[in-house]
Amino acid sequence: MFTSLVQTLVGIGSAWLFVYLTEYLWRTFHRREVLPTFHPRTSSSTTVALQKLELTIRTTACNGIYAHVVGMLGRKRRLHRSLQIFYEAGSVIGICGSSLVLLLLLFSCGQSILSLVRLPPNPSLKRPTLGKREIPQEQVIQPIIPGLTVPASDIPLIVIVVLFSQIVHELGHALAGALDQLPISEIGLSLTVIIPSAFVGSPVSSFDALPVKARRRIVSAGPFHNLVFWVCLLLLDQAAFVYPLLGYQDLSEIGLVVVSVNPSSSTGHIDNPVR
Repeated sequence: MFTSLVQTLVGIGSAWLFVYLTEYLWRTFHRREVLPTFHPRTSSSTTVALQKLELTIRTTACNGIYAHVVGMLGRKRRLHRSLQIFYEAGSVIGICGSSLVLLLLLFSCGQSILSLVRLPPNPSLKRPTLGKREIPQEQVIQPIIPGLTVPASDIPLIVIVVLFSQIVHELGHALAGALDQLPISEIGLSLTVIIPSAFVGSPVSSFDALPVKARRRIVSAGPFHNLVFWVCLLLLDQAAFVYPLLGYQDLSEIGLVVVSVNPSSSTGHIDNPVR
């Protein structure tokens, strides 16, 4: 566990060292105090900013595409109405889902606390300590902690997946806003340490001027997009043709496959089983 944690910190530090080295070289050769700002022939612009351990990219290059979508939805009334119903359903599901998720989080948190403070049946045994294999596998919600619950080598994949989920999330806000002609000022991506995020910027005054129903649709559209995206992935996971296309093979027909090892068993000490 300690070695994995050190490797994780070294990898993150090396990545940010490369970012700051790039920023230093840019300022040295271009005599600027910030990272590049691109101004194409159109009125759009893209800005890259670096502050401490946060890298941010902002652009107005997609504002024209958004305006085109707003105009299209204004012309196609049937599509406009269908999307309104879709996001209205999303807002209702969001309200119910938020309550359910809050209860699940509280239940999972209580489960974790009890598993850490509960005394073992045999008093002669030591009190359990937090370790890589000692996190209860029966929890409703499993935390993703690089170097603890998942390998540190999974960090690049986790960053990519979280970033893609963020983009899907923000597309929900943008499309729901387009239904009510909410203008956007910019879109962007950011990376804080190893946590990626995406955002869509709109004037606060324009958002506050919308009816309550429209604001509810826009706010809930992001999480609703993530839910729909998860359902689509779940359906794809059940499709038999998907994994062969990705190069995977079903080994269950060849022999037995060990998918997990009970830490309390005689083989629980084996971290890297023979392949």
